[in-house]
Amino acid sequence: VLGELVPKRIAMKKAETLARALSGLIYFISIVARPVVSLLTSTTNLILRLFGIDPNDNTEKVTEEEILMMVGAGTESGAIDQQEKAMIENIFAFDDTIAADIMTHRTDMHVLWKSDTLEEWERSFQNSNHTRLPVCDNDIDDVIGIMHLKDFYTAVRKGITDVEELCTLIKPAYFVPETVKIDLLFRNMQRTKNHFAIVVDDYGGVSGIITMSDILSQIVGDIGDDPEKDSLDVIPLGENKWRVRGITPIGDLTQIPFGNLDDDYETVGGLALGLLGELPEEDEEIPVLRINGLELRVTEIRGRRVEWVEITKETETGKE
Repeated sequence: VLGELVPKRIAMKKAETLARALSGLIYFISIVARPVVSLLTSTTNLILRLFGIDPNDNTEKVTEEEILMMVGAGTESGAIDQQEKAMIENIFAFDDTIAADIMTHRTDMHVLWKSDTLEEWERSFQNSNHTRLPVCDNDIDDVIGIMHLKDFYTAVRKGITDVEELCTLIKPAYFVPETVKIDLLFRNMQRTKNHFAIVVDDYGGVSGIITMSDILSQIVGDIGDDPEKDSLDVIPLGENKWRVRGITPIGDLTQIPFGNLDDDYETVGGLALGLLGELPEEDEEIPVLRINGLELRVTEIRGRRVEWVEITKETETGKE
């Protein structure tokens, strides 16, 4: 205790004071002991080489888990704040994330149709959060290029009102597979100077879109988005009752006890459709769905997608 533990604790608490006080003595001892240390080091290295071991080979590598443990310890001690901790963790998760995980899905995309009018193009830009939009011809999988908001309004100010003439200003689309890792995608978009990409599946169909801001937000958080948007995806309606947006990942809803679910169910809307077994119409009356002690009521359908679901945790005495 007195020979090791107590001196270590004293040194940790009074590190700078002891370092200044003992630096001269330690330097003197290092000079005196240098010949002996050099002899012992050379002898040890020689013996290691006889066994086929390179003494200069440093096999001790710091792992990702060790760094994250140090970050966690630093957060607990107050040396690292929560935002810095989140950014560091996001950096380590960066090379494990693929484009499909963070893209805007095709059902949420705003597109410019070649057959639309100039007013409809302008309305699409106004309703979108993006400054670049894909231009499509026959269907959403037929992307012929990308129109930049700046180019659109520059042309309008010059008196161009014909969509056919506007289509001459579109830029080539940058296509990427939905399985590409976002760290590689980030470097490729930097290299090609693209800020907007069309994500395609294995069959060449459009899966969605992804922007440079989407990628950067995986490290620093949302960029240019409403900070209250995520909180509006889950709205508490009382004790054990929530209103949840259909596209919300089930894994993010830690406050709702879903229990053990099939891995096929990724979102709340997907779970509701899976339990229902068919695609309902917008005006169709949908029955109450039940699973693992939860009661699901689909309250809004838009197209072929579940928009909102009310989830209630059932009690032993009855339903909430």
